[in-house]
Amino acid sequence: MKHRVPADPTLTSIAIAYRNPDSALIGDEVMPKVKPVGTETFKYLEYNLADGYSVPDNEVGRKGRVNEVSFSAEEKEASTKDYGLEDPIPSGDIEAAKSRNINVLGESVEYIMNLNNLAREVRVAKIVQDPGNYSSNNIETLSGTDMFTSLDADPLSTLHDVLNSMFIRGNTLTMSSYIWNLFRRHPNVLKQFFPNGGGASITRQQLVDELEIKRLLVGESFVNTARKGHDAKLERTWGNSLAFHYQDREANTRKGMTWGMTVPLGKPVAMQWPDKNIGLRGGVRVRAGEGLKELVIAIEAGALIQNAA
Repeated sequence: MKHRVPADPTLTSIAIAYRNPDSALIGDEVMPKVKPVGTETFKYLEYNLADGYSVPDNEVGRKGRVNEVSFSAEEKEASTKDYGLEDPIPSGDIEAAKSRNINVLGESVEYIMNLNNLAREVRVAKIVQDPGNYSSNNIETLSGTDMFTSLDADPLSTLHDVLNSMFIRGNTLTMSSYIWNLFRRHPNVLKQFFPNGGGASITRQQLVDELEIKRLLVGESFVNTARKGHDAKLERTWGNSLAFHYQDREANTRKGMTWGMTVPLGKPVAMQWPDKNIGLRGGVRVRAGEGLKELVIAIEAGALIQNAA
């Protein structure tokens, strides 16, 4: 009978605290993590969007009863999935690190969590670019002179039209760095921001102000799509699509309306145990990961623009 390896408190604290400020990942901002659940299977509420945006009569007479608020919601069930990796560390590496006062096990946890975060970035990007996660009325597919690679395109008007057609107006815009670089230097965009000339590109804040949204998220990561054993084939994680989302950062599994969220199972964990099968002299195996479920709970709160380039 195999025994479970207990989580290592020191390594777990490293896994929880780990953030790489230079990795340019946006997955946690596109689908923010909410309050963790305590079990793998959990329930969440999917609201009727019209109810959430209907203004109730809240006038109260001097001795009258205060009107009650009620929302129609459908309770659904979902389950988290575990995502993690292991790193085998030979005893020689551990001893050498001790002499230099280096926490090689802690560095291993950071390395693993960085890879876990990259994998999450790919998962979130696929969810964002999947037309099945949007209402058919909120999907726009560009072609010909409408594509941002065409000098005849009007990218800014495209964004305004899609944004203003949304039932729930998006407050967050997500795109790849490639699409952003096309957009911010497009001649017709520059004409609208700099009618008297002189501008070589626009800033992110200028676009946020123009669209009257809360934030612009630009994904810069790449993913290797080649099969194992073949030469690397790097493609942009965030592809050629743009997406508007309405985000409510106060939303959770029991309340609030938002396009998407991520539900964690507890907190990230990390552990270590001796492994005699690592090299000639054995070593230590380090594992780190977390349980997560990415959810799209309000498809009408998002809009997708496909084939921008």
